[in-house]
Amino acid sequence: MGQPAQQAGGSAGDQFYVTHCATADSVLNNPGYTVRAASSGDADALDAAFRYPPYELPIDMWRDPPPPAAAPRRLARTRYPDGGVWAVHSAYLAKDSVDRDRSYFSHLLLLDAAEPAAVLRSWGADGWVTNYPPGAEKQLDRADLPTGPLVSDAALTAFLGEQPPGPTELSLTVCPPRLRTSGAERSDLFARFLQALLLLAAEEEPQRRRLYVHAEPGVVALLLYGAVRLLPPAVTDDLTFSTFEPYHRNIRDYRLAEVVGTYIGPPETGKGLDADLGTTRGIALDTIVPARSSRELRAPLAESLPAGIDELIELAARGEWGLLPAVRHAVGADPSGLPRVAVGAGSRAGAGPRGRRHGGHRRPARAPVRPDRSGRTEGAR
Repeated sequence: MGQPAQQAGGSAGDQFYVTHCATADSVLNNPGYTVRAASSGDADALDAAFRYPPYELPIDMWRDPPPPAAAPRRLARTRYPDGGVWAVHSAYLAKDSVDRDRSYFSHLLLLDAAEPAAVLRSWGADGWVTNYPPGAEKQLDRADLPTGPLVSDAALTAFLGEQPPGPTELSLTVCPPRLRTSGAERSDLFARFLQALLLLAAEEEPQRRRLYVHAEPGVVALLLYGAVRLLPPAVTDDLTFSTFEPYHRNIRDYRLAEVVGTYIGPPETGKGLDADLGTTRGIALDTIVPARSSRELRAPLAESLPAGIDELIELAARGEWGLLPAVRHAVGADPSGLPRVAVGAGSRAGAGPRGRRHGGHRRPARAPVRPDRSGRTEGAR
């Protein structure tokens, strides 16, 4: 069920539980999918929680419904129309309150403010409630955003190394079995994700201002966290996202987030994103069927990765997070400063983080990225 959301260093906000329940258990006194419990009686907030997009299991999982641990979860940060942000966690339930298949439980926090990184760090937190028994209280206390154990600086460093972190169950995993064989491949995947965020930030066509990511929701959460930590503020400040939205519910019409994760079904099905999501509709990064990614994200990394990104990945892979404030100061607020991070011959041409060369060859590892006293980075003069 999860524990009530705990203090996470921010200001408390109102919380709402949305799920299937009987009329007697509904805050709004209606049966079916409704607000089950809340800390606020504000009519507008209750209505907004009630109308928040529902969760659905991927359609390819309907025939043989999985246990909750083997179903995707949603973690989202979206804007509340009257100010503030929603932090939303949705989990699959095998049955609804009248024993029908395929239900869900959404736990929503309405906060005055919540940085994208703070929301992402809540992935896997016990403070996200995932079910609530009949007859339990309708009145909740206000709550803070919880902090989980699976998305953090240390978790990203482990992901980029040789000992990938965390569980393998779909509901929580930040490194599923398909990604556990090669640290170099995981580093390249992270490079692609950073490249995709930079493309999104540079996109001038309003109809393409959306990044679709096909991956397990926890992978989306960890990669997005890394991007928020490493990329300039102009790229990631106030970024809205959802780690999972059901693909079959016309994902093209989903407009609440700039980064939209989806999971179509088990990788062995071979199903990927439709072509228009990566052309006319937005930018697409398909981590399961890479050929379905946008054209810009299929070019060799040696030719397409912007200067400075390789060095940022290396910083994260080495766990040198203490250097990050000075590096970000040297880069500045927007991506134009990223080349200042580049050191020596540190282009992507032939090399990946920590000296890995594409194709299995190696070269000596580069020196760590270190800012000098002028705020520039050594080797970038």
